[in-house]
Amino acid sequence: MIDVAPHPPQLPDSFSAAEAVDAFQQAYQWFFDSLIQDRVGIPIERTAEERMARKVEALARVKSFLDYCGNPEQQFPAIHVAGTSGKGSVTMMITDLLKEAGYKTAHHTSPFLQSPTEKLVYDGRWEKPSYCVELFHDFDRLHRGWQASQDHYPQVKYGEAWVWLTFWWMAKRQVEWGIVETGLGGRFDPTVWVTPQVSVITNIAFDHVRNLGPTLQDIAWHKAGIIKPNIPAVIGVTEPELVEVFVREAAEKGAPLYRLGLEFDFEVTAVDRITVRTPKRIYQDVQIGAVGHYQLVNAALAITAVDIALDDPIPESSFAAFAKMTYPGRMEIMPDEKLVLIDGAHNPHKMVAAVQSLRQRYPEKNIIGLVGGLATKDLSQMLAHLVPHCRHIVVSQPNLIGKSVNPPETVAQMIRDVDETVPLTVEPDLKQAIHIARQLATAEDLVFVTGSIYLIGQARDTWYPLTELLLASETNDEVRTTRNK
Repeated sequence: MIDVAPHPPQLPDSFSAAEAVDAFQQAYQWFFDSLIQDRVGIPIERTAEERMARKVEALARVKSFLDYCGNPEQQFPAIHVAGTSGKGSVTMMITDLLKEAGYKTAHHTSPFLQSPTEKLVYDGRWEKPSYCVELFHDFDRLHRGWQASQDHYPQVKYGEAWVWLTFWWMAKRQVEWGIVETGLGGRFDPTVWVTPQVSVITNIAFDHVRNLGPTLQDIAWHKAGIIKPNIPAVIGVTEPELVEVFVREAAEKGAPLYRLGLEFDFEVTAVDRITVRTPKRIYQDVQIGAVGHYQLVNAALAITAVDIALDDPIPESSFAAFAKMTYPGRMEIMPDEKLVLIDGAHNPHKMVAAVQSLRQRYPEKNIIGLVGGLATKDLSQMLAHLVPHCRHIVVSQPNLIGKSVNPPETVAQMIRDVDETVPLTVEPDLKQAIHIARQLATAEDLVFVTGSIYLIGQARDTWYPLTELLLASETNDEVRTTRNK
């Protein structure tokens, strides 16, 4: 048992940006320590019935806390986004479109790369650390009151508390649009208590099979849970046997359903341009700036969702955001003398899309892969798609508490199983691994860091030190958050 401070730290009436950042880091540590006592991360074997019972109880626990706090999740217009891949990008694209249209926006994505403030992005910027300290105090006060008001639930869990904090923050900021990404699945994800104007499901593939599977239809059923009665839903799912899951869910709830390739569609008109046909109108030759061909379908989903949510057409000025956007951890180019890209591909579906995008955008480049990941992910299948394209691979690992990481030597053996001839370097220390990969890269190469969101988040600190980002967000300086200009 760790020693937890009774309350988060207080900021004085007058404070510097550095003091605000320090108080935020202490307050977040208090939040983390208060809600996560077991840091070993050893998985507990449970039956399917036990797992389902825990999901139902978790939803009820979150609802109880939200009810006690006056239901902040009902106090702002929202768009809810789920899916196996692309849901984070779609969330940020929707946010950009609405922000550029003049709306006061906030969005929640999960997980974060470098800082938990990435879960609290207000009008395109990380929330101020000093304001986050205030939010942690709100949580402390209200959580204690809720605990005293009932004796059924001892406390909320860490992930549930973040969802509550997100809803509370969006309501407190009085946002005109809150765009909320699910954490896991949808039907039993704590974000499901939000009532959106539009629900969006990007696609379905194998991921989190232990919790959502074992079949794709099972996974689709979980994602379909975000569809609400009489609320329109936009889906990028096109496989007939999976579409049927959403058709059935929408019919049961009387929800209008808009399907890619039927009620809406898009056409690629250039390498970075699409024309989108929504149920209402057509948007011609929209330029998409994000690196990665897979972002084109994400952009079509985002445009369609916003078009359905708004009464009027999306302003032409909003599409200026699309022309210049790149998103952290999504085929993101680092500011380096070498060509270094990071991408959070952490399942086979995402890895296929990432490799295809690399080959399309940089067909002449050799790839130096830097990989590592969690033991809970299907890293061997991801590597099967990546390894054949690499001339050298550096194996490392993220440094994590409470999650099981694949040992680098285990990952190296997975690579040898795919191709025993590809040159390998094993370096557990991530910073040193980055140095090695950069040293290996010539003008004919690119360095591709991938395999885990946690890995690339820690790698990103090499080029964007977290302390500098937090200081910039406190002082309202330009911060690379949702869009890199």
